[in-house]
Amino acid sequence: MDRLMLVRDAVKNLLDGGTVELYGDAVITYKDITLEADYIRYEMDHNLVIANGLPDSTGVVQGTPKFTDASDSFESKSLRYNFKTQKGYIEEVVTEQEGGYLHAEETKKQTNGHIHLKNGMYTTCDAEHPHFYIALTKGISMPGDKIISGPAYLVLEDVPLPLGIPFGFFP
Repeated sequence: MDRLMLVRDAVKNLLDGGTVELYGDAVITYKDITLEADYIRYEMDHNLVIANGLPDSTGVVQGTPKFTDASDSFESKSLRYNFKTQKGYIEEVVTEQEGGYLHAEETKKQTNGHIHLKNGMYTTCDAEHPHFYIALTKGISMPGDKIISGPAYLVLEDVPLPLGIPFGFFP
């Protein structure tokens, strides 16, 4: 059996559309992939999984998606991932890359494991909102190898420095 679904609170099975919705501490395991979130929607016909956190009683979103596979792990605000093509679209991702942290507003995970990002930050600061970082307008992360970026600039305490670089290469 390739798919294993575990859930704490509720399972809603929509047979007419081939869809399963999992609520509360949901976990999906598929081969070497593990996805955890408070809400997971699995569309069987399309091999597509959609994951989000859910607001608690105070309105704060909890249980945001945590994705782990053989080469990478990250947390995000929301995630769409196709098990068949191994491609995904991820919003507001944070991942550790070789001693540094990579934050990005929009990312796409490709079949080869590369992550294409837009409006990102690379830093060694482990704070939720880093004190210093290299702002990346666009880039490609090759987990376990390097990060290559397009135009970038340095930022200290949310103040951009007047030093721009046309591209970056981070081991």
